[in-house]
Amino acid sequence: MTQGSARPLTHIAPFRCDFSAKIYHSVSLGNIIYTGTLSKINLSCMVKMNNKKLKQEINKIKKRNLRVEADKTWETSYFRKFLVALLTYIVIVSFFLVAELPKPYINSIIPTLGFLVSTLTVPVFKKFWKRYFYQNK
Repeated sequence: MTQGSARPLTHIAPFRCDFSAKIYHSVSLGNIIYTGTLSKINLSCMVKMNNKKLKQEINKIKKRNLRVEADKTWETSYFRKFLVALLTYIVIVSFFLVAELPKPYINSIIPTLGFLVSTLTVPVFKKFWKRYFYQNK
């Protein structure tokens, strides 16, 4: 079908839709009207859906994106890293106390600092790895 052409929807068979890709093109539900190509999306399936269903799917995607963004923000937050370091310190102190090792409160600082330094330097190594080793095609 050429760009900007219109065909009736009577010939379209129902398909299972996958809305994991982003939609950058305009689609009309009465006729097929689009500019450019739609990659990774079954155009006939998307056109077959009614406006209400399409809006529901878009809202689901938006809600999922908000959850994913919140999870990523949490995973990369300094608060989380320091909270995990604090919990690590408490566990190590508890182990040292049970094992009756000398100076458990001071000796627990070193492994906790090692953990904290390793988590804070991971983004630096990640950037290095992306730049020099990851083949982005």
